[in-house]
Amino acid sequence: MQIVVKKFGGTSLANVDSIHHVANVIQQSQQKHPACVVVVSAMAGTTNNLQYWCDELSGSLGPNPDRDMVLSSGEMVTAGLLSIALQARGVPARAWTGWQVPIVTNEDWGRCDGVFTGSSALVSDLSSGVVPVVCGFQGVTPGGRITTLGRGGSDTTAVILAAALKAEVCEIFTDVQGVYTADPAYVPAARSYGDVSYEAMLTLSQFGAKVLHANAIIWAKNHGIPLHVLSTAKPDQSGTWIRENAQQVCGVVYKPVLSWRMSSLPDQEQEMMGVSIIDRSVSAKGLHFLTWVDDYHQVKSQWPDAACSDPKMLVSLIGNSSSSAQYALRNPPKIPIEHCVQQPGVLGVMVEQKHVYDMIQHVHTHLV
Repeated sequence: MQIVVKKFGGTSLANVDSIHHVANVIQQSQQKHPACVVVVSAMAGTTNNLQYWCDELSGSLGPNPDRDMVLSSGEMVTAGLLSIALQARGVPARAWTGWQVPIVTNEDWGRCDGVFTGSSALVSDLSSGVVPVVCGFQGVTPGGRITTLGRGGSDTTAVILAAALKAEVCEIFTDVQGVYTADPAYVPAARSYGDVSYEAMLTLSQFGAKVLHANAIIWAKNHGIPLHVLSTAKPDQSGTWIRENAQQVCGVVYKPVLSWRMSSLPDQEQEMMGVSIIDRSVSAKGLHFLTWVDDYHQVKSQWPDAACSDPKMLVSLIGNSSSSAQYALRNPPKIPIEHCVQQPGVLGVMVEQKHVYDMIQHVHTHLV
């Protein structure tokens, strides 16, 4: 049995009309891939609202099990609605939560990772001609507590299931037609790629490309699952393949960061756990380092004396960019640069968020 996993994001499921369209896409694809598992995100904006309510009630309280339970609820609504829409079209379907599958995770609340995935129940559905519609983003601990896989984690759910089911491919349906040299919402002239290597896509995602969740790419690479990014609006377009031995690419991406300072150095043996430190430097003034905004609570819980700036934006060139593009990034007209980050295959500069649009437009004109 050749299995295909299809994941639909929140913008693809934003309202009832969108859900009707996705149900039609799935129904039409049944002729090619009758053994199909569908993974869904919450409807666009839902998780943001749930996050806002949690923040309003919790103040400075960081990630915890009850917050994960709240944030996971949006996917259940979407899965149920899409399953109903499929049934109304004569397509046998059944909605599943992440913990019914089950997708068992660790207890790293708000950013959990899978450690075990059941598949027998889904295989039973597929063998009976039923389309399982699975809630993305969510799992369960060995002790039975609901967990979430981090924002964008429905991509990871899809790849976890594809690996467990030994699927032929994992299709990621979104609001763009593949992977581009820049966010096409910012740069209409951005060019799409036919295929991208796992390594290049991982770096793009880690530094801000919104097409795929970074952890999903790691899972796909480790388990040899080809990813196919497709447009929900135009599912017949060729899209972009993410796979081994594909081409290396060049792109410009952006992501919010925090700039941290500590007047005294932490104990050398005290390593920061679970935090991506993008850049760090030590001087007579102490320690300066950059992290992604999402790591705020992780940093404060481990290094409470660290003080951070307001969020800024790291605009980065990824891949083998031209010297012209690198110069453009370092020397934008009338845009002050606050910090520069350089890693293998990455050159980034930190700017105020209000300059992001102009910065990306400027740099993209110099891409090869």
